[in-house]
Amino acid sequence: MTESTNTHSLNPAPSSETKVKTRNKGELSELLVLLRLLHNPRLPVVDGDMHLTGDNIDVHSIKRCEKRIDNTPIWIEYVHDHVQNQIIIREGQLGNFAILGSASPKEAKRLHDQLLELIISPKVKKVPCDHPVLMDAYALLHTKEVAAKSVDKSDFIATISTANNPMNSTRGFSIKSQAGSNSTLINSSKMNSAFKFRVTREGRGLVKAERDVLLAWPEKNKDRYKRLIAEGYRLDFVKCQGEYCQYNLMMMDGLAPNILGALLFERHFFDKQSSTLNVLTERLCSPENLDNYPFLHQLGTTDESRYKSVAFKVKKILLAFSASATVGSPWDGDNQNSGGIVVVTKNGDVTCLDTFTQDGLAAYLYTRTFFETPSLNRHGGEEFYEEDDDLFIDLQLQVRFS
Repeated sequence: MTESTNTHSLNPAPSSETKVKTRNKGELSELLVLLRLLHNPRLPVVDGDMHLTGDNIDVHSIKRCEKRIDNTPIWIEYVHDHVQNQIIIREGQLGNFAILGSASPKEAKRLHDQLLELIISPKVKKVPCDHPVLMDAYALLHTKEVAAKSVDKSDFIATISTANNPMNSTRGFSIKSQAGSNSTLINSSKMNSAFKFRVTREGRGLVKAERDVLLAWPEKNKDRYKRLIAEGYRLDFVKCQGEYCQYNLMMMDGLAPNILGALLFERHFFDKQSSTLNVLTERLCSPENLDNYPFLHQLGTTDESRYKSVAFKVKKILLAFSASATVGSPWDGDNQNSGGIVVVTKNGDVTCLDTFTQDGLAAYLYTRTFFETPSLNRHGGEEFYEEDDDLFIDLQLQVRFS
């Protein structure tokens, strides 16, 4: 194979005549991981605090699903041939592949290093889709783009082995990037992700005069929630508005809807907007909240035992969403990410949170995710509305990595 030796500038000037599509750093991290695994197929394993454990995952082949012009799915597989020191590239349906060509690990490393320079450069915000580094990488990989759909939990499937499990196994992996904007774990989806709350005061519903007062409040007043608490109001969780969201959460744990509803309340009314889930859980399980959330009485007889119970359930919920659950479709309990979450750090290092032992992944999700308010113009919510002589408000569920 003839290898290209030219280098490219960080940001070539786009033509003023046409508006070029761009990719952010998080999107480019998927391509970075693929190039990294093609020239160095060993993934170091980290724990929930992102410390190296000393274990590694050896990647023998990678499969990615793409769609062709006629919208039919097609798989592309990259197989390490260590004897010939090359990557065999094949295309087709599972079980029926034809060879497309081969690629040089050395060329994959060259393009990886150039792409890494783009990603970690503070001068680069977005990269044009026709950037020479991207075009060369796509040509090497025999693809037009490397990006999974937002609804996919698994970004690629790999045949792997480890020192403790030397037999080859096939696992799904998700890629999360700390470069650029924070990636999401749970995406909002309009009514599918809305949590319905009843507005109460002193343990009762509101009379008409009280409802009229709140309905007249400014819709986007930043101090609205603090004012509600100061004037003796509360929000009591009723249900998930989305049928599938309610069903999926109940599958994960019978108290999952109530726990997420309570954490959303704590986030909107008491804590900083960016408080991570572990901080909100500590707040939820504080002694002063025991009578505010009756379900806590079921989860232990001491503050410590209740916290351990709620923390365990929150981790279980987060693990389910990292596996394959969404708010917009019914979940069958399958884990699309049985291999783990590949994390691209801010400096471009590629590591893996191994799911063979779920403790590290659970700790990472628990301490590095937070609730985020999505675009209310797009998804709706946070407006008071009357229903059957009661006042309600919907809060949107969206969880992002910190």
